[in-house]
Amino acid sequence: MNRQLIDCISVMLETTLNVDSQVINLEGFDISEIDMDLRSKIAGTCSPLEVSLSSKMTENLKNQEDQKRIFCFTDSFGVDYASVLFREDETDRIFQIGPVFLNDLKNPDFVPDILSKNKMTPDFTVPLTEYYYHLPFVNQPTYIAVINGIAGILFGGNDYDVVFIDENNAIHDVLYEPKPNTADDLAVSVLEERYNIENQMLNAVSRGDRREAMRFHNEFRRNKMRSRASDHLRDQRNFMIILNTLCRKAAQEGGVHPVQLNSISRDFALQIEEASGTEELNEISLNIIRVYTSAVSHHSYASYSPMISNAMNYIANHLDLPLSLKDVADSLNVNPSYLSTQFKKETGVTVTDYIRAQKIEYASILLTTTSRQVQEVAEAVGFYDVQYFSKLFKKEKGSTPSTYRQIEAGFESQLRDSRKRVKN
Repeated sequence: MNRQLIDCISVMLETTLNVDSQVINLEGFDISEIDMDLRSKIAGTCSPLEVSLSSKMTENLKNQEDQKRIFCFTDSFGVDYASVLFREDETDRIFQIGPVFLNDLKNPDFVPDILSKNKMTPDFTVPLTEYYYHLPFVNQPTYIAVINGIAGILFGGNDYDVVFIDENNAIHDVLYEPKPNTADDLAVSVLEERYNIENQMLNAVSRGDRREAMRFHNEFRRNKMRSRASDHLRDQRNFMIILNTLCRKAAQEGGVHPVQLNSISRDFALQIEEASGTEELNEISLNIIRVYTSAVSHHSYASYSPMISNAMNYIANHLDLPLSLKDVADSLNVNPSYLSTQFKKETGVTVTDYIRAQKIEYASILLTTTSRQVQEVAEAVGFYDVQYFSKLFKKEKGSTPSTYRQIEAGFESQLRDSRKRVKN
């Protein structure tokens, strides 16, 4: 099961249904870690029905006969969770969806019945009711349809099982028979559409295809998203944090070294929190796509030997210095002649040509993501003769630094205009 696939589904659940999800380890799983503090803040010590719920959930996941199964658990508070077992890095993990509330609070007997079942006093009526109101509400038919839609995405086709288990560990099946043109079908189709768009965007990032990634990114934002926070700016920041994380993972699948990705991700995290408004965040979102795709296009080390990968990584982290073949060889404790021969053999270019190309590429990013003067950009990539820098830049990119900035600004302006037309 592909982790990127799970990450995409998580974003879809959050933006379409306000439903949280996460990946946790199977060993040591404790439902109190995912229940939005219900047991710690409301129930205090767990009721008798709740004592073994975590172990029951874990036991059912461990004992499944195959991987093509989603378990839907209902706890003694009438709250639902969906769990999928998968293996990652030789470790059993759970893709955990929820908590989700499927019941009707208009029923006057619901909360009293829950209190009675859990041997709780009427003093808990108000806090428990408030807890329910903070949970994402999904009606049961839609929930069943969405879970089946997720199963279809994760496992492909219809070869899977969805098993429902109540707080008494009783297993029962819920037959899913979608009818044409129902609201349930619409919920699944919205989820699948958003997944398809986002997945294509991330695939483009992992290939280093900037324009294709931006096209799908713009299309994804056309869809209205439900706000998860009362503060619209905070809500947009949260979305940007998710975008930064997903693009980082996509770039890593594209072969970019984790050291470089950590630096990129950290810089964007700071920019997101320091942004003063939505327009600035919109600019950052475009920069996220641009920088990660550029990293894949020019810094992917997946197909190279460890020595060449380390050489590329050293160059990427020292572009502000006047690097030479000897500098790179010394950093690796290898003979410059040997490094030169192996580098040309694996990459098809010399170390010197590679350094120059990477400096120009980094300069192009600075030109399109900052307002620095050309002289400042040149110095940031280790060139102190701006005319020589401009000459090399034009040879590499086909235009002078100033012209390149204008061309890219025009392309981004088209995307912003398109976004504004959709918004209006």
